[in-house]
Amino acid sequence: MTMPVEINPRHSVLTVVGGRRLAYEVAKAVGFAAQKNARAQGGQSFWASVANSVNAQNPDRTPQGALVGATHAAGAHKQHGGVIAAPGKGEGSRQREFLTIPVGKARQMRWNVDDARTKGGYTLFRVKAKSGKVLLFGYRAELKRRKVELLFILRKSVWQRAYPWWPEGSALTKAVKAGIRAHQELTGGA
Repeated sequence: MTMPVEINPRHSVLTVVGGRRLAYEVAKAVGFAAQKNARAQGGQSFWASVANSVNAQNPDRTPQGALVGATHAAGAHKQHGGVIAAPGKGEGSRQREFLTIPVGKARQMRWNVDDARTKGGYTLFRVKAKSGKVLLFGYRAELKRRKVELLFILRKSVWQRAYPWWPEGSALTKAVKAGIRAHQELTGGA
Protein backbone atom coordinates (compact mmCIF):
# COMPACT_ATOMS: atom_id res chain seq x y z
CA MET A 1 0.00 0.00 0.00
CA THR A 2 1.40 3.39 -0.97
CA MET A 3 1.40 6.37 1.32
CA PRO A 4 -1.24 9.01 0.50
CA VAL A 5 1.49 11.59 0.03
CA GLU A 6 4.95 10.62 -1.21
CA ILE A 7 7.46 13.39 -1.56
CA ASN A 8 10.53 13.21 -3.73
CA PRO A 9 12.38 16.56 -3.65
CA ARG A 10 14.99 16.76 -6.44
CA HIS A 11 16.42 19.72 -8.28
CA SER A 12 13.90 22.22 -6.90
CA VAL A 13 10.99 20.03 -8.00
CA LEU A 14 8.47 18.25 -5.82
CA THR A 15 6.37 15.35 -7.03
CA VAL A 16 3.37 14.55 -4.85
CA VAL A 17 1.79 11.14 -5.36
CA GLY A 18 -1.61 10.24 -3.96
CA GLY A 19 -5.16 11.25 -4.67
CA ARG A 20 -5.04 13.80 -7.50
CA ARG A 21 -6.97 16.48 -5.63
CA LEU A 22 -4.95 15.94 -2.46
CA ALA A 23 -1.70 16.01 -4.43
CA TYR A 24 -2.74 19.24 -6.13
CA GLU A 25 -3.45 21.03 -2.83
CA VAL A 26 -0.24 19.75 -1.21
CA ALA A 27 1.80 20.81 -4.25
CA LYS A 28 0.25 24.29 -4.11
CA ALA A 29 1.05 24.64 -0.39
CA VAL A 30 4.65 23.52 -0.89
CA GLY A 31 5.00 25.86 -3.87
CA PHE A 32 3.73 28.81 -1.85
CA ALA A 33 6.18 27.93 0.96
CA ALA A 34 9.02 27.81 -1.60
CA GLN A 35 8.00 31.22 -2.97
CA LYS A 36 7.89 32.70 0.53
CA ASN A 37 11.34 31.28 1.36
CA ALA A 38 12.85 32.62 -1.88
CA ARG A 39 11.46 36.10 -1.27
CA ALA A 40 12.78 36.00 2.30
CA GLN A 41 16.35 35.58 0.96
CA GLY A 42 16.45 39.29 0.21
CA GLY A 43 18.27 40.81 -2.72
CA GLN A 44 16.69 43.01 -5.33
CA SER A 45 15.25 41.21 -8.31
CA PHE A 46 17.08 37.85 -8.37
CA TRP A 47 15.17 36.13 -5.58
CA ALA A 48 11.87 37.60 -6.79
CA SER A 49 12.49 36.01 -10.19
CA VAL A 50 13.30 32.66 -8.52
CA ALA A 51 10.07 32.90 -6.48
CA ASN A 52 8.03 33.86 -9.54
CA SER A 53 9.35 30.84 -11.43
CA VAL A 54 7.65 28.43 -8.99
CA ASN A 55 4.37 27.15 -10.41
CA ALA A 56 2.64 27.30 -7.02
CA GLN A 57 -0.64 28.77 -8.26
CA ASN A 58 -1.12 26.05 -10.85
CA PRO A 59 0.99 22.89 -10.28
CA ASP A 60 1.34 20.56 -13.24
CA ARG A 61 -1.04 17.63 -13.07
CA THR A 62 0.50 14.21 -13.61
CA PRO A 63 -1.14 10.78 -13.88
CA GLN A 64 0.04 10.03 -10.33
CA GLY A 65 -0.58 13.42 -8.73
CA ALA A 66 0.97 16.86 -9.10
CA LEU A 67 4.34 18.40 -9.84
CA VAL A 68 5.53 21.73 -8.45
CA GLY A 69 8.93 23.20 -9.16
CA ALA A 70 11.00 26.19 -10.16
CA THR A 71 11.86 26.92 -13.77
CA HIS A 72 14.56 29.50 -12.93
CA ALA A 73 17.92 28.37 -14.32
CA ALA A 74 19.68 29.03 -10.99
CA GLY A 75 16.99 27.63 -8.65
CA ALA A 76 18.59 24.24 -8.05
CA HIS A 77 22.10 25.70 -7.98
CA LYS A 78 21.12 28.13 -5.24
CA GLN A 79 19.47 25.29 -3.29
CA HIS A 80 22.48 22.96 -3.40
CA GLY A 81 25.44 25.26 -4.13
CA GLY A 82 28.40 24.30 -6.28
CA VAL A 83 30.91 25.58 -8.78
CA ILE A 84 30.15 28.36 -11.25
CA ALA A 85 32.67 28.43 -14.10
CA ALA A 86 33.45 30.53 -17.15
CA PRO A 87 32.58 30.23 -19.90
CA GLY A 88 29.07 29.38 -18.82
CA LYS A 89 27.16 26.58 -20.44
CA GLY A 90 23.63 27.26 -19.28
CA GLU A 91 20.77 29.35 -20.52
CA GLY A 92 21.62 33.03 -20.37
CA SER A 93 25.37 32.40 -20.55
CA ARG A 94 27.29 35.09 -22.39
CA GLN A 95 30.28 32.80 -23.04
CA ARG A 96 32.69 35.16 -21.28
CA GLU A 97 36.29 34.24 -20.54
CA PHE A 98 36.01 35.18 -16.85
CA LEU A 99 33.43 35.61 -14.13
CA THR A 100 33.38 39.17 -12.86
CA ILE A 101 33.17 39.64 -9.12
CA PRO A 102 32.31 43.26 -8.33
CA VAL A 103 34.25 44.98 -5.54
CA GLY A 104 34.27 48.50 -4.15
CA LYS A 105 32.11 50.93 -6.07
CA ALA A 106 30.96 48.29 -8.60
CA ARG A 107 29.63 46.16 -5.76
CA GLN A 108 28.05 49.12 -3.99
CA MET A 109 26.28 50.22 -7.18
CA ARG A 110 25.46 46.60 -8.19
CA TRP A 111 27.14 47.05 -11.57
CA ASN A 112 28.18 44.50 -14.13
CA VAL A 113 31.02 45.38 -16.54
CA ASP A 114 28.68 47.01 -19.05
CA ASP A 115 27.10 49.16 -16.31
CA ALA A 116 30.54 50.32 -15.12
CA ARG A 117 31.25 51.53 -18.66
CA THR A 118 27.87 53.09 -19.43
CA LYS A 119 26.40 54.21 -16.11
CA GLY A 120 29.68 54.88 -14.33
CA GLY A 121 31.58 56.28 -17.31
CA TYR A 122 34.63 54.14 -16.55
CA THR A 123 37.34 53.12 -18.99
CA LEU A 124 38.34 49.61 -17.93
CA PHE A 125 41.66 47.78 -18.16
CA ARG A 126 42.99 44.42 -16.96
CA VAL A 127 45.97 43.88 -14.68
CA LYS A 128 47.44 40.51 -13.82
CA ALA A 129 48.92 40.56 -10.30
CA LYS A 130 52.07 38.65 -9.30
CA SER A 131 49.83 36.28 -7.35
CA GLY A 132 48.13 35.31 -10.62
CA LYS A 133 44.87 37.12 -9.90
CA VAL A 134 43.37 39.01 -12.78
CA LEU A 135 41.89 42.37 -11.76
CA LEU A 136 39.78 44.85 -13.68
CA PHE A 137 40.50 48.49 -12.86
CA GLY A 138 38.77 51.56 -14.16
CA TYR A 139 39.14 55.31 -14.40
CA ARG A 140 36.84 58.08 -15.53
CA ALA A 141 38.43 59.95 -18.45
CA GLU A 142 36.35 63.11 -18.03
CA LEU A 143 37.91 63.92 -14.65
CA LYS A 144 40.97 66.21 -14.53
CA ARG A 145 42.67 63.98 -11.98
CA ARG A 146 42.13 60.39 -12.97
CA LYS A 147 41.61 58.17 -9.98
CA VAL A 148 42.19 54.48 -10.76
CA GLU A 149 39.80 52.20 -8.89
CA LEU A 150 39.62 48.43 -8.54
CA LEU A 151 36.14 47.49 -9.79
CA PHE A 152 36.18 43.74 -10.48
CA ILE A 153 38.12 40.59 -9.70
CA LEU A 154 38.13 38.19 -12.65
CA ARG A 155 37.98 34.46 -11.91
CA LYS A 156 37.71 31.33 -14.03
CA SER A 157 35.50 29.67 -11.42
CA VAL A 158 34.07 30.22 -7.96
CA TRP A 159 32.45 28.00 -5.38
CA GLN A 160 29.06 29.31 -4.37
CA ARG A 161 27.68 28.14 -1.06
CA ALA A 162 24.13 26.82 -0.90
CA TYR A 163 21.30 29.20 -0.10
CA PRO A 164 18.55 26.68 0.70
CA TRP A 165 15.17 28.12 -0.17
CA TRP A 166 13.12 25.07 -1.16
CA PRO A 167 11.22 23.72 1.87
CA GLU A 168 12.98 20.81 3.58
CA GLY A 169 12.59 19.03 6.89
CA SER A 170 10.13 20.65 9.30
CA ALA A 171 9.28 23.46 6.83
CA LEU A 172 8.33 20.84 4.23
CA THR A 173 6.27 18.91 6.79
CA LYS A 174 4.47 22.12 7.76
CA ALA A 175 3.69 22.91 4.10
CA VAL A 176 2.43 19.36 3.44
CA LYS A 177 0.15 19.57 6.49
CA ALA A 178 -1.18 22.93 5.27
CA GLY A 179 -1.94 21.34 1.90
CA ILE A 180 -3.73 18.43 3.56
CA ARG A 181 -5.80 20.85 5.65
CA ALA A 182 -6.69 22.86 2.53
CA HIS A 183 -7.77 19.64 0.80
CA GLN A 184 -9.88 18.65 3.81
CA GLU A 185 -11.59 22.06 3.83
CA LEU A 186 -12.44 21.73 0.14
CA THR A 187 -13.76 18.18 0.42
CA GLY A 188 -15.45 18.43 3.80
CA GLY A 189 -12.83 16.42 5.68
CA ALA A 190 -12.47 13.48 3.27
